[in-house]
Order: sequence, then structure tokens, then C-alpha cells
Amino acid sequence: MRLTLESTPVIVELDDGTAARCWEGATDTGISVVALVAGILPQTHDPALQAQFAAELEVFEAVAAPENPPISAPGC
Repeated sequence: MRLTLESTPVIVELDDGTAARCWEGATDTGISVVALVAGILPQTHDPALQAQFAAELEVFEAVAAPENPPISAPGC
């Protein structure tokens, strides 16, 4: 299975208290999905690429507001 995901500004709290960002997308066959991502790491040791990745991820940090919708809520 292949997923294509796009970050949203929605942050949810999981049952164990961990904060997770809601990502929305679809499978390669077109089924809509929601992914709750608690961590993501770039797979590189290149400091420039790590800095670029961190900067791209932080774009959403400025607009993200903690929310607590039910985990099963479609589209977060």
C-alpha cells in the first residue's frame, strides 16, 4: 500500500497524552485516510537537508492549535 499525505494544522492529544499532528490523504487506490503522526524524522545526516526539513515542518507550528477531537473523526 502506498499513501500520499498532506499535513494539516490540527494537533490532537492521543490517549496516552502524546501530541500528534493530523495528516490527511489517500491510498494509491483512492481511499481517503487520516494519519495521526507523533514523530517524523528525515533520513539524512546532511545538516542542510535536516535544517530544510525542520523549517518546512515548522511552517505549520505557527498556525497549529491544540484540539481534542475524537480520534475516529474523519478529516480530524
